[in-house]
Amino acid sequence: MSTEILSGVGVYPSGTVIIKEGPASPKAMSIILQGSIAVLRNYGMNTERQLKVLTQGNVHGELNLFTGQPPRDTLVALTDATVLTVTRKNISEFFSKQTALAISVVEGLCKKLLENSAEEQSDTEGDLSQKSTLFPEGHGSYTLGLMNRSDLVFPTSSICPLCAHTFDTLTVFESRLRRDKTDPDQRVHYQGIEPMYYEIVTCPNCLFSAGAAKFESADKSAVGKIMQSVGPYKLEMFIHTGIERDTFTVFAGFYLALLCAPHIYDDHQLITASLWLKISRLYQDAGDENMFLYATKKALEDYLYSYEHLRINEKQSQQVSYMIGEMYFRIHDYDKARQYLFTAKTNKEGTPLLQRQADIRIDEIREVMNAEKVAAPK
Repeated sequence: MSTEILSGVGVYPSGTVIIKEGPASPKAMSIILQGSIAVLRNYGMNTERQLKVLTQGNVHGELNLFTGQPPRDTLVALTDATVLTVTRKNISEFFSKQTALAISVVEGLCKKLLENSAEEQSDTEGDLSQKSTLFPEGHGSYTLGLMNRSDLVFPTSSICPLCAHTFDTLTVFESRLRRDKTDPDQRVHYQGIEPMYYEIVTCPNCLFSAGAAKFESADKSAVGKIMQSVGPYKLEMFIHTGIERDTFTVFAGFYLALLCAPHIYDDHQLITASLWLKISRLYQDAGDENMFLYATKKALEDYLYSYEHLRINEKQSQQVSYMIGEMYFRIHDYDKARQYLFTAKTNKEGTPLLQRQADIRIDEIREVMNAEKVAAPK
């Protein structure tokens, strides 16, 4: 499409706000000519969330232009981008000089209206989550804070070791990570990004899923068993890789990795325990307390099995006993929580840091128990 004769064409460096939500912004339609654009809701607030990513050829804000409604979303350039902004001032020029594109835009708007308008849906990916039988009962519609920022993640090309399909994925710039805080369950928070959201690599063709290192080194001999495990979900999976990575893909990746783990790891329970722990964190971020506890209990089951049945060294034993104590603390079984945390604290072969953390956690449990006794009806 020739755009040099059109007004409204702008070039935006990565990170630039193109359209900001709110009544003060122009009632405009944005057509992406080049680059990637994040669509954000509640921009700059604690409740900020990314709805989707727009790429070349995508259109956003038709309802704003044609109905005069103020924009509900903020558009931010994820990469250097070129965008055609159509307003009431240049709409006649747009229709006269780009008739074919204008007709395509109107057709797309009509389709959206027939589908009850994608602009009125807070997040279409949640609907996909509800329709997939991959997820357990109780799994709902969620939106995680994926920014897919080009200064913190970069696209790389991956080749599935099982089906040889080539696809884009996103890799975190580890050198740019800045620690913010660490939770009692050893989860590290970073400024501006959650690396866990990019941890699992999922092939959009065959659905093989694993952490990046294991994904690349997976043995083809496992392909039959893996395909048997993930095959039933192929028709209902909408995996978005690369810059279009979304919440559905994050959740699906972890659940698919649970299915693949027994076929690519010996004594896989430690791996699946870690996966369930991270799934619990996803639910925690999404604000679903019931599913957070569900995943916590599944993690506890695998940690207990690993502790009781697998041959692990003393350092691993300390880590596992600490996590068992933490899981029991989450579900309010304070006696067992103290028992396993004490084991982690007194493990002489373990790390002093985890010994101190276990000691702190035991004191916190004691305080919680005392507070509950005081609050209990007499």
